[in-house]
Amino acid sequence: MAETPALDRWRTSRLSPGRWAAREVVLAWRCNVTDLTAAVVPGVLTSAAAWRAQALPVAELPRVLAEALVYFWLFLCVHTLSNQATGVSEDQVNKPWRPIPSGLMTVRGAWVRCGLAIAAFLLVGAAVGATTWTVLWLAMVGLRTYRSLIRHWYVKNPAIVVGAAALLAAGWQIAGPLTPRAWPWIAAGTAYWLVGFVEDLRDVPGDRRAGRRTLPMVVGERPVRLVAACALTVLPVAAAWLTREAASAGWWVWTAVLAAGCGSVVVRLTVLRAARQDALTYQLYCLTWCWLVSGPLFLG
Repeated sequence: MAETPALDRWRTSRLSPGRWAAREVVLAWRCNVTDLTAAVVPGVLTSAAAWRAQALPVAELPRVLAEALVYFWLFLCVHTLSNQATGVSEDQVNKPWRPIPSGLMTVRGAWVRCGLAIAAFLLVGAAVGATTWTVLWLAMVGLRTYRSLIRHWYVKNPAIVVGAAALLAAGWQIAGPLTPRAWPWIAAGTAYWLVGFVEDLRDVPGDRRAGRRTLPMVVGERPVRLVAACALTVLPVAAAWLTREAASAGWWVWTAVLAAGCGSVVVRLTVLRAARQDALTYQLYCLTWCWLVSGPLFLG
């Protein structure tokens, strides 16, 4: 994506505090926009679902939503800034509109912002009572970033699964203590990311250029699509069986939409295989996860 004159002036001229803040908002948005449905949206929905599951007062909901929004924005920033600072070559192919390949931010600038985001994330994590999950997420980000270990599927994919668990546990804990009712939902939401390698299908050209070894590149795209399709076919059936005791009008709606979301991902995985189509498939995959973790809002 070509830079606009306004953005170019932001990068090269001295900025007033207002223009500096506006520039940082634009940069943060361009860093994070494609991953909002993988972190911020499901995190906030998880906290809302925990609020509902724990029967907290309505007056608590604004506090829960505000804390979740700040926490999961920082959760995402830590990941995207470190990931993009170490993945410039593949972003030049796969996502050239991001701040670094488009020339709006330097690698050094990304690391400075990442350091500030980590500090803020730790402070907010402690404030909302989610220090354990905050540290766990930072450990996963550090593991993936260290010597570019993210290039290897056997590091990247397990780290995604652990990261999903950290996100969901933190989301529940923002609302209140982790009760026994929380763990089945955390387990289900975490298990969903066992086929998180769906993400890698969209990035094969850039990953190949960068020398990454993602699962589709190691075993081939066809087995990856088949395994993911089979897992997502079974998921709605398993979810319906596990939550059948909560059957109600809301339960039927939740189950039907979950089945439709998983079915749509399965169809796209097996029929639509171009890189741009896979990018949209991944977004639908993330949106279906958002719906999955929001289940307690419908089940009562």
